[in-house]
Amino acid sequence: MRRTSITWIVDRLPIAAPRRLSLAKTATYAVMHLVVAMAVAYALSGSWALALGIGLIEPAVQTVAYTLHERAWRRAAERGASSANAARPVRDALRSVAA
Repeated sequence: MRRTSITWIVDRLPIAAPRRLSLAKTATYAVMHLVVAMAVAYALSGSWALALGIGLIEPAVQTVAYTLHERAWRRAAERGASSANAARPVRDALRSVAA
């Protein structure tokens, strides 16, 4: 079976196998994101210089936004878990009354 160059590179990284795949997927997604951002910026502006600038800046801003988004979801989940535990006695009492 013929191996692609990305597979050849990934297999030689000094990282555990599951992490290597994740790293490769992240790297290829980043390249794809850069290309798409540049293509859209070029299509809208007609300028390669502007497209390159937007293509480099937009993924960086998106990475920060994604991190903040993940933190907000994690905090919401933590609040939800703690409020669910606090509400358990009330739920149990209501079930016993309804039964």
